[in-house]
Amino acid sequence: MKDDVVGVGGTPSTRLDRPMPPAERYAIIDIVRGFALFGVMLSNMVLTTQFLALPGAAREAMPTARLDTLVIFLMDTLITDKFYTLFSMLFGLGFAVQLHRATARNVDVLPTYMRRLVILFVFGVLHGSLLWFGDVLHIYALLGFILVLLSKRSDRFVVACIVGIAALAGLVPVLDWVARTRAWAYPLIWGEPVTPSAMFEVLSGGSYVDILRLNWEVHLQDYGQPGFSDWIGLWYLDILWRFLLGFLIGRHMLMRGTQEYRSLFTRLLRWALPIGLLGNAVMSARLDYRAWSVESGFVNALLSGLDEVWVLALAVSYVCILALVYQRPRLRRPVGWLAPVGRMALTNYVTQSAFMMLLFYGIGLGWIGTAGAAACLGASLAIFAGCASAALSRATVRASLSSDIGLRR
Repeated sequence: MKDDVVGVGGTPSTRLDRPMPPAERYAIIDIVRGFALFGVMLSNMVLTTQFLALPGAAREAMPTARLDTLVIFLMDTLITDKFYTLFSMLFGLGFAVQLHRATARNVDVLPTYMRRLVILFVFGVLHGSLLWFGDVLHIYALLGFILVLLSKRSDRFVVACIVGIAALAGLVPVLDWVARTRAWAYPLIWGEPVTPSAMFEVLSGGSYVDILRLNWEVHLQDYGQPGFSDWIGLWYLDILWRFLLGFLIGRHMLMRGTQEYRSLFTRLLRWALPIGLLGNAVMSARLDYRAWSVESGFVNALLSGLDEVWVLALAVSYVCILALVYQRPRLRRPVGWLAPVGRMALTNYVTQSAFMMLLFYGIGLGWIGTAGAAACLGASLAIFAGCASAALSRATVRASLSSDIGLRR
């Protein structure tokens, strides 16, 4: 539908090796992607500065400790894992949209898409090595090839893969609990374990060379851990079923005409929002459930596995809310500024990592160890506002330049 497309003029491009022109983009997808970027940035910033490096006693000694506790509770309830879910689903959805475009023009997009995956993988490795060890781009690139392999399979087969992979990911905490009760040992295949104190020492006072070494050591630890709870394969499982779910949504173009599927979004929201809020709030109040040790018991391990359900429910709720809001002309403009951010997702993702290094690492302003979760929230809002302003300015300039050739924003 016209209302759901960014711009309605212009002639569709037949070149699939270029970014999708504005006239062919669906604004709601870019809006959701821009929205997801903020949550991903906030999660990364708080995770790195509060939990991976800052000792618990140091967090509790901060003057903003009470406010930080509230911020962390709200983050765990509303943001943690939900925005990664959105971002992963959008990756699969974007692939489905490209396939739809290519099929309509009788063009084979798969070779071009696979070249992009290779470039994304290289970009992710550089990002994870030079900036931040928590890079997810290289994982997206590798799992993207599985999307290619499954691109022509039936809906029934894709649904079976989603259910099977999600169930396996949910069983991992239970398998880990079983392994711990039997005292199975999981020595690192290679590398040495990186302790929180060693990480804090490097991030707060190490040189850039030390940070590069730390990034490499964390990657070795991630890929050298054969156990369950610390196994990076769990990341791959979690991301893959989200990819496939997004691909299935995109295959049926459910995000193309939001007005057409308004009743569907409304029904989903009525069920998903209360389930997601209640489930995530209960889980956030029991933060110890994430540490599925022998002492925590089988019930906590099972609850951790069921976390996938509450996370997905709330992520779907966010999509429904944005889609329904976008249908209202008076509210479309306030959420529309997220679209330029979503169109520059890769640039903004890497920019956020650079700002995080500049603000918190010792080679920058060195706020790590002095800034609580509330301060991280403020910094995230400021950085995101800057990225949004830059993206919006770029979009405005491009729209002005392209108006002469018939492209409309």
